[in-house]
Amino acid sequence: MRRTLLRAAASTGTAALLTAGAVGVGAAGTASADPVHTLIQTPVISGPDIGPASTPEGMFPLIQVAATDGQAPGETTFSVPRPFPYYYMHASRFVVVHWQNLQTGASGDVPLRYWQSLIESGGTPNLPPDFPATLPTSATVDTGSGPVVATVTHFRTAYQAPPVAHGVLPGLSVFIS
Repeated sequence: MRRTLLRAAASTGTAALLTAGAVGVGAAGTASADPVHTLIQTPVISGPDIGPASTPEGMFPLIQVAATDGQAPGETTFSVPRPFPYYYMHASRFVVVHWQNLQTGASGDVPLRYWQSLIESGGTPNLPPDFPATLPTSATVDTGSGPVVATVTHFRTAYQAPPVAHGVLPGLSVFIS
């Protein structure tokens, strides 16, 4: 009985989320003169950032990512609309947008930098940029036309180790491309 209720609640919640995302975005698969700009409905909450490894944004920074219609139908631009000012601890952090088109099955990942570079913040670098400083703050991908689900995950890099997911809550969005 309990499992049945949990499954029913989960499927109802998913349907409500998909419906709310689709209703809030507009007509499906149509190109318009004004691009549709959609913030990822749930921002990424990274952290916890405690002690000497923390950033000025606080213990649980909220990172906003946006999805905008591209130049051609089926293109989507993922971007960070308000990058954080440069801080040395940001140089080891980035977000990845994972997207999937529910109609075509196409999927992909888009890594983005969510902070300004040292030069953009008015500083002078003394070393060449390294990963993730070389990542863009926006990227256009061919998601295809139709409903798209996107999640955003925050990552930290570590010395001689692969990047590690570092977040309390991933970002989530549903939109029509």
